Amino acid sequence: MDSLVIQGVLTQELDFTATPLDYALFERSLGAARTMAWFPVIAKNAQNPYDPGPYAKPALAPVAPSAASTMSDPPAAASSPPTASSSPTAGSTARSAVTGP
Repeated sequence: MDSLVIQGVLTQELDFTATPLDYALFERSLGAARTMAWFPVIAKNAQNPYDPGPYAKPALAPVAPSAASTMSDPPAAASSPPTASSSPTAGSTARSAVTGP
């Protein structure tokens, strides 16, 4: 038989979790009282699978008109578009792509 099949069958038959073995090792080295104090099976406080709140909706603060836009006035476009005789630079090429020829 294939060893992976045997390993799968043994895994299903013998073990789904190693927690009992961990607790046995802890109890042997720490003692039962200290193991249960450090790693309790049932938590001492109330447990929730979600955050119970409180969820207060914060009030919206108005934005000042001067802070609404952090961008200053856009840079002025060149007075004349670049021609074939002038060598385009990266800035002029990008500007012509935005403003048109």
